[in-house]
This record gives sequence, structure tokens and C-alpha cells, in this order.
Amino acid sequence: MGEEMEQNTAEVSLEAGSLAQQMETLASENAKFERQLLERELEVEVLKQVYMHKAFSTKQRKEHVGFANQKGLSFRRACRLLSVARSTLAYRGRLEDRDAPLRAKLLELSATNPDFGYRRATALLRAEGMRVNPKRVYRIWRAAGLCKGRQRTRGSVEA
Repeated sequence: MGEEMEQNTAEVSLEAGSLAQQMETLASENAKFERQLLERELEVEVLKQVYMHKAFSTKQRKEHVGFANQKGLSFRRACRLLSVARSTLAYRGRLEDRDAPLRAKLLELSATNPDFGYRRATALLRAEGMRVNPKRVYRIWRAAGLCKGRQRTRGSVEA
């Protein structure tokens, strides 16, 4: 009878140990699922904010990834979520550096002659001896915000 009692006690303690182990496993799984749920909720919140403002340019997409990162998503996860290549974040265009002197010259011309358009500015630059492409001048002129709307002629009013 004593042996049976010891055997039953050992079985009960084994069952209690396995139950405690199962409880620990379930608790860790529950914590993992809660973390995943919080991450998904964060992703949904970021997507709602981002897709209120559609991003067409690379600059806008970079800003959206930065916003998602500020909200707590890693860059890798934010890029995957927003379908942006991670290499896009590191890319820095060289066009702005190359166009900086011409842009400065155009801003100077525009300040001295506000009525001039990009065509006359191109002519003045060429007269100064610069070799410039009118399409390039127009692109920089437009990016600098120097384009004005077309002037319409006003007819005279007869009395």
C-alpha cells in the first residue's frame, strides 16, 4: 500500500509539473500573439494616415516611410508595408547639385527682371556665354516656382 501511495504521489506531481509547463507555454504564446496584434494595429493606423495622402513621387514615399518609422515601425517593415524598395531611402539624386549654379543664376535674373520668362532668361544666359538647354532652364525655372500664369490681354471698353 505504501508503494502505491508513493506511485500516485509521483504521478500527481508529474501531472502538476506538466500542467505548469503547459501554462508557461500558453502564456508565452499569448504574449507573442498580443505583440503581433499590437503590431498589426499599428500597421493599420499607419496605413490609414499614409493613404489619406497618396504618394506619387519618390520624395513623398520617403516621407511616408519616415512617418511610419516615427510611429514605431522599423524601416524594413515600413518599406515592406508601403511597397517601397529600401534602396530608395538611401538614394540621393545628383541633379540638384548639378543644377545649383544655374538655379542661383535664374533666381538672380528673376529678381532683377520679374517680368521675364524662362525663354528670355535662356536668351540672357546664352548672351552671357553660358551653354544652356532651354528644356533644362524650363525645368529648373518651374521647380524654383518662377513660372507665372499666362497674361491675358484685356480689351478696351468703349464708352
